[in-house]
Order: sequence, then structure tokens, then C-alpha cells
Amino acid sequence: SMIGQLAPLNPTSNSARSPLLKREWKLRWTSEKEINLFLTNGWSNDISQTIIEGNGGASKLQNNISFVRGGFFSVAGEVNTDSELRLR
Repeated sequence: SMIGQLAPLNPTSNSARSPLLKREWKLRWTSEKEINLFLTNGWSNDISQTIIEGNGGASKLQNNISFVRGGFFSVAGEVNTDSELRLR
């Protein structure tokens, strides 16, 4: 798979646990139908995802969707990277 070919080229070991990941990111691509709905209908052109350190190994994740006519929609959750499982 393409991911399998790219993984060895990543200079950051354990990238899912790296402090480099804990910040705000502009969402440029996703396969999430719920998020793409806002983009394809022209309701938003500014979607970000923020990841911060949480308690007990879980990270806090927040998606922010700003609407072109004002206002926003935000969804929060947790991501746990304690598992040794890797994407293959």
C-alpha cells in the first residue's frame, strides 16, 4: 500500500505520539463525509483540527468549521495513541 511505502520515510518515530502533532492544523483533505458536506456545499472554506495533550495518554481533538456567512461548528473528542498497533 502507499501508506506502507511512505511509513519508513517518516523522519519522526512514533509520529502519532509526537509533540509535533499537538497543535492546530488546517484541514486540507479528508474522506469524512460529514466534513466534506460543508466544503462541497460552499458553507465553509476554513476547517481546522486542534490536537492537545489530554489526561491518561489520550489527546483532545477538536474540529472547528467556520461558516462563510459567520459563526462556526465545533466537535470535540479524544484520540488514544497508547496502543502499539500501527497502520498497515
